[in-house]
Formats: sequence, structure tokens, C-alpha cells
Amino acid sequence: MWWTDDWGAWGWLLMSLTMLAFWVLVAGVAVVLVRSVTAGRDGGRVSGQDHDDPERILDLRLARGEIDEQEHARTRAALRGRQTLGDRPPAGAPR
Repeated sequence: MWWTDDWGAWGWLLMSLTMLAFWVLVAGVAVVLVRSVTAGRDGGRVSGQDHDDPERILDLRLARGEIDEQEHARTRAALRGRQTLGDRPPAGAPR
């Protein structure tokens, strides 16, 4: 009786593609769930994005003590377009 219900090559191809589609769907759902869970921890940003507001980064650098207040003011002015090239200290000059 088993030999009368042969699907042939097309049946096996259909089963293989269906199984592949199933596992791709499972993996996609897992990725979406992980991203939605981790996005809440990053303040709404999707993990992996390095894009941030330059002035916010500058403020964080000042708060961590990486730069002093003069460098902070000079860089903020440059970011806002108020500083010309002649106002900048030469490269390698002490800060």
C-alpha cells in the first residue's frame, strides 16, 4: 500500500521548502522579540546603532572628565557653526 502514495521529487521539494520557510519564520520572530526587549533598555534606540546627538556626546565627555570646560565650549561652538578655522588651535597643541 505504501508504494501507491508516492509524492515523487516535487513532493520532497515542496516539503523541504516548507520546512526551510518554517525555520526562517521562527528565526525572524526570535530576532524581532530580542530587538523589542533590548530596545527598551537603550532608551528606545535599536541596539547596534551608534548614531547619537553630537552635543549630547560632548556633554557626556565633559561629565566624565575627558575634556575640560574650554574644550567643551570650543567644540560646542564648532558644532553649532560659530567657529572659523582660524580660531581653532593648531593640531597637536596642548589643550
